Amino acid sequence: LYIHDFSLGYFPQYIILFLLGIIAYRNKWLNKMDSKIVSLYYKVSLISILTMPGMFFIVSTYSSSLEGFYGGFTLESLYYSFWEPFTYIGVILKILYYFQKRLNYNNSFLHITSRSSYSIYIIQAPIIVSLQLLLKNLDVDILFKVLLVVLVTFTVSLFLSVFLLKIPKLNKII
Repeated sequence: LYIHDFSLGYFPQYIILFLLGIIAYRNKWLNKMDSKIVSLYYKVSLISILTMPGMFFIVSTYSSSLEGFYGGFTLESLYYSFWEPFTYIGVILKILYYFQKRLNYNNSFLHITSRSSYSIYIIQAPIIVSLQLLLKNLDVDILFKVLLVVLVTFTVSLFLSVFLLKIPKLNKII
């Protein structure tokens, strides 16, 4: 049974990305994205994605365990610590660029979702964990469980967020 965990090691990354999001918004970085820069970062991401199986293979030929990737002071852990941001930054930029160029429109549902996004981000984690615990004994395909958790989490988070945004003092904060 795997329950989504909140590793302390990821906390600095979350804080840094959150702060970068604020800086990007204030400086209108998304409006200034250059396709060449996005493509470069995306290529780095693809190379990074392709190197991971190779690293697993190399490590598995010299070691009987891949545990070194999961933490501690090992070269594998260091590699993984750098692999993840190199991979995700390029993918995130590519998705943002694609959505900005191809899917940049608004409607009432998207407006509500956009206004609620920060509060959804704050409240979604306990909902995910609760649903995982609630559904742990449900004997269905794992992909169905994932889809169910995603849809229910989004729906509940959105409704809670809209409710919270109706509270005047909270509306100013979130």
